[in-house]
Amino acid sequence: MGIRLIKILSSILMMITLTTCAVKQESLDGHTKEQYILAYKKEVLFGCLNEKTENKFGKLLNDYNNVGSVEVAILFHSVANHADSVGREYSRKIKPYDYYGDLIGKSPIFGECVEYAFSIRTDSIATDLYFRTR
Repeated sequence: MGIRLIKILSSILMMITLTTCAVKQESLDGHTKEQYILAYKKEVLFGCLNEKTENKFGKLLNDYNNVGSVEVAILFHSVANHADSVGREYSRKIKPYDYYGDLIGKSPIFGECVEYAFSIRTDSIATDLYFRTR
């Protein structure tokens, strides 16, 4: 199950990376606006998944030598921490199903975290931070 989750997550992140990197403008630090925003969104996703799984998701990544946090090379540590806390805060709002047959009591963690991390709202936050840190 753990390896399958990593493969699914890696595939989703690769598709998002490929579709968001069409037009690039270099910034002063060598990273594009698109790279910055994608890095922010990934940190939101990691924060959301880590909080909802009580940090088991991060441990799973570390166990398979997939620390995945090259985002800190693009974002300032304070911005990466901010994104992580945004994801963690959102994850606390994810409620278990109370109406869906055999899923009652289970939370739609992965889907909800991915949807929020790559939402227009998160994009707006990341874009605003990009321009404020330049």
